[in-house]
Amino acid sequence: MNSLTDYLISAPLSALLTIISGLSMALFFDYVGRKIFKNDTAIFRAMYFFTGLLLISWLIWIVCLLQIASIILFKSLLWGIIASAFYLVITQKTLSFFNKPDRPFLNGTKSKYLDFYLFCILLFISSCFSILGLTVPTDSDSLSYHLAVPVEILKNGSLLFNKDNLHFRMLGFGEMLNLLGLANGCPQIGGFIQCIALLHVFNASASVITSSQRLNLITLYLSIPTLLFLVPNQKHQLTGILATSACFLFLTQPIIFTSASLTLFLSVMFFAAGIKYSFLLSAVALIIFLLLKTSKAITPGKLIFHLTLLGAIVLLPQFILKWYYFGDPLSPLLERFSVQKDPVIVKLHTYIKNYRESPYPFPLNLILVTSLGRISTVIGIAAIIPVLLLFSPKRFKRELIAIIFLIVMTIIFGQVSARFLMEPVFWSIPLFMTVYGDHRYFKYLIFTARLQLLIILPLVLIGIYNLAPSVLTNTLRYEVMLRSSNGYAESVWINDVLPANARIAIADKSRAFLPRAYFPWEYLFFSTMSDKKEAIQLDYKLRHQYKTEYLILPKQGFDEIKNKYAGTIVAGPKTFYLATRNPLNRTKYEMVIYKMK
Repeated sequence: MNSLTDYLISAPLSALLTIISGLSMALFFDYVGRKIFKNDTAIFRAMYFFTGLLLISWLIWIVCLLQIASIILFKSLLWGIIASAFYLVITQKTLSFFNKPDRPFLNGTKSKYLDFYLFCILLFISSCFSILGLTVPTDSDSLSYHLAVPVEILKNGSLLFNKDNLHFRMLGFGEMLNLLGLANGCPQIGGFIQCIALLHVFNASASVITSSQRLNLITLYLSIPTLLFLVPNQKHQLTGILATSACFLFLTQPIIFTSASLTLFLSVMFFAAGIKYSFLLSAVALIIFLLLKTSKAITPGKLIFHLTLLGAIVLLPQFILKWYYFGDPLSPLLERFSVQKDPVIVKLHTYIKNYRESPYPFPLNLILVTSLGRISTVIGIAAIIPVLLLFSPKRFKRELIAIIFLIVMTIIFGQVSARFLMEPVFWSIPLFMTVYGDHRYFKYLIFTARLQLLIILPLVLIGIYNLAPSVLTNTLRYEVMLRSSNGYAESVWINDVLPANARIAIADKSRAFLPRAYFPWEYLFFSTMSDKKEAIQLDYKLRHQYKTEYLILPKQGFDEIKNKYAGTIVAGPKTFYLATRNPLNRTKYEMVIYKMK
């Protein structure tokens, strides 16, 4: 098996297994967590879910590190969880996600007709997100490395993949969860896991405010357009945001810290840090908040001990692999400090750091869009919530320090875009509702958020119309993938034109669909022919290391590479449409297959 499509099972069976798997994880983690910690409050139950995800992803990482990864092993793991959950459903009469005292999301919705209609809209959008979480993966990020890495791991049986695929170096716990799903024929499992995590955070956040404001709370969350991109996605950035949001909410409550509760908190925090490098900044912000809040029950010595021990257990396996295999525990972040630095790796880090989804400067890029097709790249009105909290510094002094620290560190070291700055917004929303939920001017902000819901609603319906057929039959899934999965139509064309053993270099990120030997996209995209060192390195890799036979490039662009390496045209130009969930954001382009000179 060499590509993502080789692991797909029947479309309806894949969707059904995704639902059963996600719900089984949620039930099993919740039951075990309540048995161990003896606490069934909404915040703790959210923490149980994320801790369970940590345990599974950490175990899979160790299995891959030991080079014993196999489909049979991962099938056994998932079906063991499903069997355990099924046993609990049969034997536990009171088993549920949210027991009666823990149903704050549904309280206070029957007092007014407006509340009822708003509740129906929110429920409908949440349901649509859950359906989208079951659809076939389509976005370029997921198909570039969040799913391409699991394909490589299953192919090789270990984490020792081709390190020239530079994006692969950023793998973490999210890719381990995707690996579990892919091995069982459910590559979309990450999106459904994020839907469950979102509901947990909604429930936990709603439990700390008055019942009359809970619908407004969920409105502020669901009105964030960035969720349109992040929810049905396999990159698990939303998983990390939700995990740190649960940690932040955990710290805002008057919890008596014990060794057990501290371990729970740190486990979820380190889980997020192991998903994506940016969450290391979040972890520092949470630790600052913890230090400001820590009571006499947690001594500095005990805190340092737990931080060191859990940090070593959870994150050290990742850092050791990356240090040993890449020479950089945070690759590609520290490449610029290497004695023999690779300029392409340095460029990749610069590209990621400076990437912008909007032409507007910060902070306007968090609110304004250039077209309706780009609406999923902004936060919208909720972006001003952290700013409004600054007007109540006395009530939330420690919380504001953590939020401001995270925002400043993200601006300095991270990517200044809606996807990254949505995290402090999620942290701020419950606090904002506590302070301003009954303020006389609050009605203007919530009115704007409701208007955003009305914009999001048709876009979600369009997403359902375009993608939901992929869960019904194999034929419909194939059609949806041709139309909406980034790089799939190109891969089908390449398979029709070139022999199975052809060695290719393609200017497309979606490596998960390539069933043949391919040249790492990053070296094709970031190498500069005018730079002698980069040109020599590219030439060596193309001709000698990878023995590339065919170049597959857009008709427009890549002129320097075409002039030196492109020979006769084998096929094309062939027209493709930009594969996207959003029909308002579609453009066409042409690709050409060249024989290497």
